[in-house]
Amino acid sequence: MKIRIAPLALPAGLLLIGGTNVALVGSSAWNRSGPPAATLTLTERELAMPAFRDQENTRLALSLGLANRNPGGWEIISYRMSEKFPPVEYPWLDSEKLRSFGFDLSMKPDDAEAPEFYRAQPSRRVFLAVEMEGEDWSRWIAGRREEVAKVRADAASGTADKKTLADAEALLALDETSRSRLMPLDASVDGVALGRSHPDAARFAVVPGILWVRVQERVGQPARVAGVLELQVSDVEVTASQAPRLQPWLPREAATEYYDRQRKIAEAGWPPPAAPRYKAVVSWGRRLEPWLGDIAPLIEGGS
Repeated sequence: MKIRIAPLALPAGLLLIGGTNVALVGSSAWNRSGPPAATLTLTERELAMPAFRDQENTRLALSLGLANRNPGGWEIISYRMSEKFPPVEYPWLDSEKLRSFGFDLSMKPDDAEAPEFYRAQPSRRVFLAVEMEGEDWSRWIAGRREEVAKVRADAASGTADKKTLADAEALLALDETSRSRLMPLDASVDGVALGRSHPDAARFAVVPGILWVRVQERVGQPARVAGVLELQVSDVEVTASQAPRLQPWLPREAATEYYDRQRKIAEAGWPPPAAPRYKAVVSWGRRLEPWLGDIAPLIEGGS
């Protein structure tokens, strides 16, 4: 049976595609018109390179991540050892704050039905005020160093074993060299008011985010309800003119090679820490969408 195509179907389809592309270009141009709402200098820690080479996708984007993203992008390691990664908690995101967004916190976190009760609650779209390597980050990493110092003392006194100490030191090394230092400072449904509270566009960015609640269960600690934050827009597109600057660090492995290597690392232990290899300027425009500016290599060991 022959399929007939209406005479105007193809031109109409082309017009639709063309119109969509024009709208996207126009939206991007409008986002970048005028002075940026915020501009931050980030590194590979905050702007992760794709994990593997995707031959079917010529598009290149860096992945913008908050401090609660496990460092390095090791999916298999993160999955197998997720309970060992330290949580990045935000003291300001307490029960009162979560209730202000309409979350129902009536069920106790140690209730058998609590995980499903909180998973069933829909996420909220919010605005986040974020800061790169500010006081909140400094406090968090200082706390991590204190935790590991205690484990070292316990190991020296014989109350902690060598494996516990090795895990603690390996994780701290990853936090110090690979974890994103982009910390959320506050969340609100009112982005304008949030911007007024954090007016320094060279220190803070107000960006769209997603908030939901989960029961957090960690070994040796009571279950608790915690807020989880992510960026609504995490991909930062790399233009054709910018791509050559990232050429030295583009992934060489295909997906199968990457995951095979990940499994071997996960079986052997933790990956070695690695300093970030590049830095880049990221700006947010009228639509609070990010775009990539100048890209530069970092000196050896720089961050």
